[in-house]
Amino acid sequence: MLQNRQVWSLDDYVVNKRVYKGSASAVYKATCRYSGLTVALKDDSERVVLVQEFAPQGDLYGVLQKLGGRMQQDQPENLLFSGSWRIMVSDFGVSIDLNQERAVTRAGTEGYMAPEVERCPLKSDPKENKDQPHLAYSTSVDIWAVGVLAYELLTGFPPVVMPAAAPKRPGLGGAGEGDSGSSVSGFVRSHMTAATLHFPASVPPAARSFIAAALSPDPLDRPTAAQLLQHPWITAAAAATARRAAARAADAALTAQAQAGAAGAAAAEALPSSGGGDGGYVRGRSEPGNDAGGSHQARGAQQVSVRQVNGQRSSSRFASVSEVVVPPPPM
Repeated sequence: MLQNRQVWSLDDYVVNKRVYKGSASAVYKATCRYSGLTVALKDDSERVVLVQEFAPQGDLYGVLQKLGGRMQQDQPENLLFSGSWRIMVSDFGVSIDLNQERAVTRAGTEGYMAPEVERCPLKSDPKENKDQPHLAYSTSVDIWAVGVLAYELLTGFPPVVMPAAAPKRPGLGGAGEGDSGSSVSGFVRSHMTAATLHFPASVPPAARSFIAAALSPDPLDRPTAAQLLQHPWITAAAAATARRAAARAADAALTAQAQAGAAGAAAAEALPSSGGGDGGYVRGRSEPGNDAGGSHQARGAQQVSVRQVNGQRSSSRFASVSEVVVPPPPM
């Protein structure tokens, strides 16, 4: 239906409420009149409207707040969650096509900008410095931001490195240009090296290796996004997630089996009898070797399934359908 639509209009949507207001744009939650889908409408001052997927679970910063976590606010708000908790990246307002032009703009969130972004001069026009190849940076700046985010998710604070005191220059009373005090900008300048990157004791070695690789000062030394996905820290976490998913599926199957067994037992007990008094009998299965004067009992069975899940003992119990012993009918 959406692909066949020839004309798009704001009249196609019912705007529910405004969910965000920035300096240059606003985002609204809306419902499509044709499909019923909930979407996000983003418009700027010139009324250019983007129809985007809505993220009902909120952003990473909000989720961490609910869980009692902590981290700086700006960048985590750009990581959104769909209804099924699929992660989505947002805020591409200053993105460009590197096949068409050089990236030479000092833009980004303070504390997440790689050193090669920080060295770019501020400019008043987007076309400035496009002819300066020595200022150009690549997608490796995104790898740097991933390293910062990973560090912050594990510790609750960004990897700020206190710069060493720079020597005083002759004729000046203060520190040199390299001194940035205790500000976050000290992290993204030349003071940041592998030797000065410190980790709390709670950060495991595999995570340290991942972060240190992403935060390599030289962009040529940083892995690509595809290589980071194959890092042992990521692959081990993915394997653990798969094991937990398999365990949940097994638990669900055992629960369904237990419920089916209980329902069958209840149905067997509810079968009507075809007579009354001592001569009556219950419909069911005859047991060879029993006679009318024998002892007729209903037998129940219970099965216990015990398995190991991630080093923890887990048990699931379910009862089988009772077997009802039926006496022969009176002669």
